[in-house]
Amino acid sequence: MGHKVKQALMSSRIDFFYYAFRNILLASIPLLIISVITLSLPHSSADSSSDTVRLSVPASCTLASRINTGEEHTISMISGTYEDEIGITTLTTYCNDPGGFVIYANGNTNNIEGNNKLTSILGSTYDIPSGTATSGDTSQWAMKLTAVSSATPADTPTIATGYDSYSTIPNQWTKVVYKDAGTMNVETGSSFTTTYAIYLKGLQPAGTYSGQVKYVMLHPSTTGAPASTINEAFAKANKTPVSVLDPETGQMGSFYKMQDMSTGICESIADYNESTTTRLVDIRDNKLYYVTKLDDGHCWMTENLDLDLSHSTTLTSETTDLNDNSLTGAYSLNYSYNPNNSTISWTPDNTTRNYNNGTGTAWANNSNKAYSMDVGEWYWDGDDSTLECNYLTTACEHFSQTMTASNKRFNVGNYYNWSAAIASDDSSSLATSTFNNINDNPQNSICPKGWRLPTISNQVNDTINSTNEFGRLNYLYNENSTNTDLRIIGVPLWLVRSGYAISGSLTKVGIRASYWSSTIDNNKFAYRLDFASNEISPANSYIYPSRSDYGRSYGMSIRCLAR
Repeated sequence: MGHKVKQALMSSRIDFFYYAFRNILLASIPLLIISVITLSLPHSSADSSSDTVRLSVPASCTLASRINTGEEHTISMISGTYEDEIGITTLTTYCNDPGGFVIYANGNTNNIEGNNKLTSILGSTYDIPSGTATSGDTSQWAMKLTAVSSATPADTPTIATGYDSYSTIPNQWTKVVYKDAGTMNVETGSSFTTTYAIYLKGLQPAGTYSGQVKYVMLHPSTTGAPASTINEAFAKANKTPVSVLDPETGQMGSFYKMQDMSTGICESIADYNESTTTRLVDIRDNKLYYVTKLDDGHCWMTENLDLDLSHSTTLTSETTDLNDNSLTGAYSLNYSYNPNNSTISWTPDNTTRNYNNGTGTAWANNSNKAYSMDVGEWYWDGDDSTLECNYLTTACEHFSQTMTASNKRFNVGNYYNWSAAIASDDSSSLATSTFNNINDNPQNSICPKGWRLPTISNQVNDTINSTNEFGRLNYLYNENSTNTDLRIIGVPLWLVRSGYAISGSLTKVGIRASYWSSTIDNNKFAYRLDFASNEISPANSYIYPSRSDYGRSYGMSIRCLAR
């Protein structure tokens, strides 16, 4: 009996420990599995981080016209007759704005905006007014627009009500064509045609009559009709001017900010050249610059950049053309990026050097680090017969330190090596030519925010869309000449034969000009506009065989254009 009890007690203890151990083991297995899973998952720690990629693609829209072969707007008519379908011009838009576009038209005879008459060489008494009559006692002319159907219906533009049949020529900016939001036509474009009709009264005097209609394309977000001036465009965009000292008058003046310029503002300006010229303020140092919309449809600085760099002053993307936040390669030194407000900052190693009568205090012929030089306020008089006058002294016949009404546009400005131009303190990684692909050009520069360095490329320069931008200006203003610069050292470009700096001294001042682009040639050279009185090279990169190791270390002038 006692033995059986012992056996029972022993068996009970064994069963107890067996089942207890089994239960513990069964309970532990899920915990073990959970632990393994937990250990294998990514976990957060104090040194964790995230990486954000941002891509900004600016809106870009262009409008180009082409008179159809054999369809010129020229006709010979006898009095008392009516003719329509007089010539056909095809206008094509290329636009990546998902909001669409709007096209305005305006009569522009004899360069007088709003003049919608066919003007007569006999005098204004005989001008032919706008109208749609097909008979009667008054001669008239009219226009008609027709949308060109696209394979993709959404890419076909819409003709504004009334202009799909013969309508009067507008005498103010009037919307005539548009494309609604939601489609983009970068590849195929949107096209429409324009043609004209004329009725001549029975006693219309013989003679020659001519008229013009001007078209401007705007982004749909633009406020109102096209502007005639840059200032008007800023006002329509609801930008606010600031008050700064005007060195030309010695008084405080009100000026719009260069940093407020945008593609939409520039595109909204209908006129070109000197009629659009204004001065904008660079809020980094409150200096004023002449700015003009040129025949290539772009807004350019028409005065040399004069910004001083300083190791004690940090430039940021809020006011400067800093767009590359990769912080690698050319932008690895002295850069920082704040992801909270997407601000890029750069503090240059070197402060702008003082010219110091030709010694160029502490200038180094370093192709990779940013060097710049301030020669003070010097003005060229634009005389094409200027002799070489280096060192910029008062003995230079065609240079002065006094601003006058005739020389104020010819400010010499500062000199920058290429690294300074692209805002880099280590540009050695930029060693591969971008002449065939400007998309690989450096994306930063010391231009104001909203502005950039020009590009030089392998494209032909005989179109307004060419990325060979200095060549484009030479084509438009100098008839693509290679041996004269008389058309570009005056109205409306005002380019200065400021020479260039090397070893802290100046050379070729008065006889040669050099302006940096953002396009790379190789590890020693970058492309630039280069010209003298008897030659122009809009895509130059080489200088002298004896100084082939300098190249990008030369100090040259800078002109920026709006992005």
